[in-house]
Amino acid sequence: MKSNRGLNIILLLVGFAALLPLLTAAGCAPIDSPYIWAYEYENAQKQSDLSSSITQGKNLVHQEKYDQAITKLDAVIEKYPGAENAYFWRGRAYYGRKMYKEALEDFDRHILQQPNDPYGFNLRGNVYSAMGRRDDAVADYTSAIKKRPQALFYYLRADEYEKMGQLDKAIVDLTSTLSAVQKPDMPRVFGADWEGDVIWMRGSLLNKEGHIKAAHEDARRVIEMNPKRSLAFTEENLLDYFDLDKRKKVADEAIDAGENAEAGGSYLTAFREYRKAYAWGVDSPESIIADMQGIYSKLNPKPRISEEVRRYGVQAESATSEKKYDMAIDLYKRALEIEPCWPQGYFNMAMIMAEKSNFSGAIAKMKMYLKLVPDARDARVAQDSIYQWEYKLKSASR
Repeated sequence: MKSNRGLNIILLLVGFAALLPLLTAAGCAPIDSPYIWAYEYENAQKQSDLSSSITQGKNLVHQEKYDQAITKLDAVIEKYPGAENAYFWRGRAYYGRKMYKEALEDFDRHILQQPNDPYGFNLRGNVYSAMGRRDDAVADYTSAIKKRPQALFYYLRADEYEKMGQLDKAIVDLTSTLSAVQKPDMPRVFGADWEGDVIWMRGSLLNKEGHIKAAHEDARRVIEMNPKRSLAFTEENLLDYFDLDKRKKVADEAIDAGENAEAGGSYLTAFREYRKAYAWGVDSPESIIADMQGIYSKLNPKPRISEEVRRYGVQAESATSEKKYDMAIDLYKRALEIEPCWPQGYFNMAMIMAEKSNFSGAIAKMKMYLKLVPDARDARVAQDSIYQWEYKLKSASR
């Protein structure tokens, strides 16, 4: 009996030793084992599905389809409670829906997951700002700045300081906005002319704080960037540029005077009044430009272009002769911003655009030329050019 029992134990140990490699195969298999491959494949599929779902939610946020984004990201978070960025984008969607309490909770979770992400603090700061919690908004913008000293974060904190009446701090942050190395978000959020807007805002605050010399400098800089304002603002009245109430009043009165003059057949007076409204106005409504352009064809003689417009025109011609077409187009744009009723500028710009095969742009500019001077000596040439460019557009689309 003893010998049989010992034999059984030996056989059991031998059998277990033989089974051991099979039992541990999944955990100790080589890297190219089918067990490991299956696990890696399944994990990769999960990550791919998760990433795809979050991307879909993100795209819905960008499309401002906030309810759909929330539904999509709810499903992601229910399935993957720890999914990174899911709370961020759902927070964005809640913010877009003005559901600030829910947005705040999601950004709190995102910041816990990714404490070094400056955009988490930035977005939570936006929520605090919308809720009127100024101190909390400033604290979050400050955290974002510490992690990445970006222009957008300085600007948002400056805006918050202005609302709090702390104009001196706002001025400092606006200066930092302009000097920050990282500025990629500014044109995306505020448009291509963001720098001029920031300088205007700083100049306005400097004026309110009594820093007159510095305010004058900012006014000059903005007018240089927005040359049409030079028709209204000179050294004598530069600070009026920051007085929005006065500017609106002047522009409204000029529009009324222009309409009355036009109704009475005094087209030159009407043109001058509309031009004044165009230069003084807080915005640049297309309706005023249309009024100016509509009257221009009735004027005889035509008003002379300003020296500034002539300067840009001469420089544009030089750039064209050197085949620097992009530079020439930019110079004509600046000239036409000052004087949107300059026929030759539209004609020349149309020809350059055609040279660059921008036929749709060329057609639009040449049509404006004909609208302003329908009886021009080269009107036939201009119209035939339009026909040629229309043909080339159609040919290119086939």
